[in-house]
Amino acid sequence: MSVDTERPPTSNIMEVSTYSQVIFDQIQSSYPPGSPLSCTYRLTNQVQPHRKDWVGIFKVGWTTTRDYYTFVWASSPSLSDTNRPAVLSVVFEAYYLPKEDGEFYQFCYVDSNGQVRGASTPFCFQSEAAISLEDDILVVTTKDQVEEIEKEKVALIQENNQQKVMIEGLKKEIEEILLELRKTRESVEELRREKSEVSVNSKKMIEEWEQKLRDKEDCYKEKMELLQSVDTLNNKNAMLVAEIKQLSEEVEKLKKEAIIKTTEVEKLQKKLSAAEEQKKEVEAKLEMQVDQIKLLQFDLTSVQRDNEQLKEKLSGALANVDNVNDLRKENQDLKKSLQEIQERQDPEPQVELLNKQKEHTEIQLIQIKQRAERLEVELSEEKHFRMLAQNTLREMEMKMCSMADQFEFEKKKSSKIEMLLTEKESQLDEEANKVQIKEVQLEDLKRVNEELTRKVERLREELNHTHSPVADHQAPINTDQCPICLHSFPHFTRGQLHEHIESHERRCPFCSLSCGSMSQDEFEDHVYSH
Repeated sequence: MSVDTERPPTSNIMEVSTYSQVIFDQIQSSYPPGSPLSCTYRLTNQVQPHRKDWVGIFKVGWTTTRDYYTFVWASSPSLSDTNRPAVLSVVFEAYYLPKEDGEFYQFCYVDSNGQVRGASTPFCFQSEAAISLEDDILVVTTKDQVEEIEKEKVALIQENNQQKVMIEGLKKEIEEILLELRKTRESVEELRREKSEVSVNSKKMIEEWEQKLRDKEDCYKEKMELLQSVDTLNNKNAMLVAEIKQLSEEVEKLKKEAIIKTTEVEKLQKKLSAAEEQKKEVEAKLEMQVDQIKLLQFDLTSVQRDNEQLKEKLSGALANVDNVNDLRKENQDLKKSLQEIQERQDPEPQVELLNKQKEHTEIQLIQIKQRAERLEVELSEEKHFRMLAQNTLREMEMKMCSMADQFEFEKKKSSKIEMLLTEKESQLDEEANKVQIKEVQLEDLKRVNEELTRKVERLREELNHTHSPVADHQAPINTDQCPICLHSFPHFTRGQLHEHIESHERRCPFCSLSCGSMSQDEFEDHVYSH
């Protein structure tokens, strides 16, 4: 809760020795809730007022100035009297005050640097009715309870006496502190005089120290950036190592596939060679069959020509047969004429003539019969040879058709094998190109990995030669805190803290496991295991 939208300056570092520089007066043990609260305090000469100074209400047990419950900006003192402490007061609005919760609070004066300059005694918020009720209440109890209360009372009195003794001791300590404060004031006055004498040199020294501080802070920031860069480069390196391993496996796989496909191509080439040889044999057989068919066609043509000649001869023979029949009729007519002549007269001269004609005719008839028989035998032989030639021609044509079908089948098979071989060769070329590309990528990744490794080593060398400003000056930076994981290690030496910071540089990119204690080979094996 706050009475102002602007947050007051705070700090985590508490200096107990500054709590007495602002003194709070007239602090009551309790205040009524729901009404404005006025707070009176005095500024000693050790406090230089600033417009960013503020007064806050803190619950007892607070650890840093950020634990305030509410606050108001401190009042500015008048410049009339600078020799005595300035008495000032601020008012807290009732709306922002705590309720009646039974807790104890105290006022604290905080300067513009967030340092506590003064703290009041504890108080609580309690209504007047509750206070009067506590005063007027009548307690009815037993004798045992009274005895117990008496014992508690005696114990409380003893504790009160002890606290009084403690208070006396604290008063003595306060007097000693006040004496120390007076001495310190005198020292401060003397230092102020010295400061006025050496102000120019001190300003230069302050500027130099501020510049050194800025340089060391820049160096520290640069170191943190280098650590982050190393972490990033280690992650990239691990990813590149994993990618290199994956590419190597792919290259090996592609090489195995290329070997398998090369074997398949060799088998296909052998099949293609066998198919081409079989094709040549079929072509040679087909050419021989074509030559045989041509010879048979030539023989068939010769047979057909001879058949035509035989047909002509047969026609002539048939004509001769007709002539034989005519001669037979003529012979019969001659016989009849001879018989008639013999019956009528002595026909010796005519009979001789007719006998001669008859003999001549019979001889011609016998010759014609013999010739006709020879022609019939030749014709039957010619028919038989023609039938054989036609059967052989049909068989040759069937064989030729079968050979042509087989030739077409072998031709298609050969073309398929050629297409398959071409496809396998193209696939083999593609696989070879892929292998070459993967090998080029692998070489590039190895080169990048080597560059990253060199860069990491260079950054590590720079980190080893870089000094943190935390160890060289008192700054609000925690020297025992890791800048990466933000954990504090108060018992670590500088070397142990540096080793802890370096352990963040090697982290698995897959499972985010910190591998600072592993060697490089163990780290790579761990990354490959994913």
